[in-house]
Amino acid sequence: MANSRKNRSDSGVTKKKIPHGNQGKAMSEETKRKISVSHKNSIPWNKGRTGVYSKATRKKMSEARKDLPAPMTGWHHSAESRKKMSESAKGRSSPMKGKKHSESARKKMSNAVKKGMTKAVRKKMSESAKGRSSPMKGKKHSESARKKMSKGRKGKPSTFKGKKHSAESRKKISASLKGKKRSEAVRKKMSNFMKGKPSIMKGKHHSEESKRKNSESNKRPKALQAHRESRSKLKIPSKDSKIELQTQKILSDVGIKFEKHVSIKYDDRRHSADILIRPNKIIEVNGHYHFDPRIFSSETNVLHRKKIKKPTEIWVEEKERLDKIRDLGYEILIVWDLDLKKNLDQTTKKILKFVNS
Repeated sequence: MANSRKNRSDSGVTKKKIPHGNQGKAMSEETKRKISVSHKNSIPWNKGRTGVYSKATRKKMSEARKDLPAPMTGWHHSAESRKKMSESAKGRSSPMKGKKHSESARKKMSNAVKKGMTKAVRKKMSESAKGRSSPMKGKKHSESARKKMSKGRKGKPSTFKGKKHSAESRKKISASLKGKKRSEAVRKKMSNFMKGKPSIMKGKHHSEESKRKNSESNKRPKALQAHRESRSKLKIPSKDSKIELQTQKILSDVGIKFEKHVSIKYDDRRHSADILIRPNKIIEVNGHYHFDPRIFSSETNVLHRKKIKKPTEIWVEEKERLDKIRDLGYEILIVWDLDLKKNLDQTTKKILKFVNS
């Protein structure tokens, strides 16, 4: 009683206790064994009892623990310790076996999950995880484990359903993905996974707002430049047309070396030359897509690259493009499919004269 009085102030609030004399000292194996034996078969004083602590007492206990680190913070159980814990738990049934949570308990658990973790808690978890490697690093889930996980998720909506990333979150995601490229193996897996599956846009249509946003995004200078660079690496068309093959045969028969679909850069754009004979001679083989003036009237409406145009617009655009390429020092001959069909001999002589001039 004397000791308990010393630890209390006049107001009745318990003061901070003086540290125990053995604090910081390790017990010997013999001492630990004796303590263990003394505790065996002893029943905890509060086992099966409820309402032992009053609401005020529980609140004090909770307040006292606040801001204190967890007992195991910065510590890790040794392999031996984990093995012992595992062995001691074997054969024990779950404390909830044969029981069910009450409606009020389930409601509380549901509300707690819906609220999610606070920013402070997430920040603490993030800080504690820094520098640690993932527990699955270098490991792979077994087939049976993956099957169980897949089965467990079936029919459940995504945890992110109905939510949106904040502007800050999107910025972080964008920064983390910049400069990263998927490996060939990953791309192959993604390709195989999507085979036989319908497009996610099948039967759907973009809204006017969505189309407007896509259009604005594609008009950005960076997007335009990226598009041009990707197109410059393509060989268009990937398959030669009949009239291109015919023109190539004329050159091959007389032993003239040439290159097909070579990308020529002019201004900030690129043009794919049908046939290039080094160093500076280009043969453009024009088919139906170029709308021969001898066949099409200048006032006719034609479909060109998904747009309705007048042939005169197309001829002017092509002339301006080829003139810019001529300014770079190239000589250009245009061969029409009509000439190859109607007057092959004369067209052959014209091609060879251009090459040998």
